[in-house]
Amino acid sequence: MRLSDPVAVAHDWIEKGFTNLHIIELDRATGRGNNIDIAKSIVGIALDNSGIDIRVGGGIRSSEDIEELVNSGATQIVVGTK
Repeated sequence: MRLSDPVAVAHDWIEKGFTNLHIIELDRATGRGNNIDIAKSIVGIALDNSGIDIRVGGGIRSSEDIEELVNSGATQIVVGTK
């Protein structure tokens, strides 16, 4: 497993028995980029694995962001401010 591969890291934590993951999209939160597709890939793990809760935060500032992540499988959203 490479730490530069966030999806593989998330899978590794789940394989080790963790049922709750908290993802923070730091690039988006700090205005340095957007890794929402990676976050959505990790969130998709919850859809494939019953009993996995994934919370997402970092740069989520609109109802569209929330809807996109919830529809992808996020169980909780941490909303930021502008």
